[in-house]
Amino acid sequence: MAFVPAPGYQPTYNPTLPYKQPIPGGLSLGMSVYIQGVASEHMNRFFVNFVVGQDPGADIAFHFNPRFDGWDKVVFNSQQGGKWGSEERKRSMPFSKGAPFELVFTVLAEHYKVVVNGSPFYEFKHRLPLQMVTHLHVDGDLRLQSINFLGGQPTPHQRPTMTPGYPSPGYGHPGYGAQPLHSLPSMEGPPTFNPPVPFTGRLQGGLTARRTIIVKGYVPPTGK
Repeated sequence: MAFVPAPGYQPTYNPTLPYKQPIPGGLSLGMSVYIQGVASEHMNRFFVNFVVGQDPGADIAFHFNPRFDGWDKVVFNSQQGGKWGSEERKRSMPFSKGAPFELVFTVLAEHYKVVVNGSPFYEFKHRLPLQMVTHLHVDGDLRLQSINFLGGQPTPHQRPTMTPGYPSPGYGHPGYGAQPLHSLPSMEGPPTFNPPVPFTGRLQGGLTARRTIIVKGYVPPTGK
């Protein structure tokens, strides 16, 4: 049986660096970008950019840049017309060299919310309209394990379009019609990381038609 991704779930596994690909349907309110990776043991720095287009020198709406050189810190910025804006810094390093990490960017009305390993880390206010962002760019001293795009709602001015290279859920599988990416449901609340087992949680709003629940985990070698 072929695996059919759930609506709103667009995973890419073990992508190579540099990673610079379109965001399915474009960036929109309520979307979350979920990145799993491993920081290099010799990590100096890496970055995640939310980019306006794919051309060299394209504007960067949000630049996320952990740096281990000098004072360990994370730098946040934007770039317009080839010029960097006012730099924001946080002298706190949530990443460890050689260690795996989970990084989530959630697009809210006023800012990007950054969560690292399940803990809120920073909020970066929008400097460019989020609807202008079309691509995600990741590179530096890390190894990517997966990049997932979850949820999102179109603005009234967005057209129902398909992004090349990102088929709709179930596209090409018998019994599953094509579904444009602009109709992906928004996430209802933040994800829960590393919950204890057994896990019991409350479904906000209850279970409804076409609601998607995503569970990620692994079976240990000693599992029965």
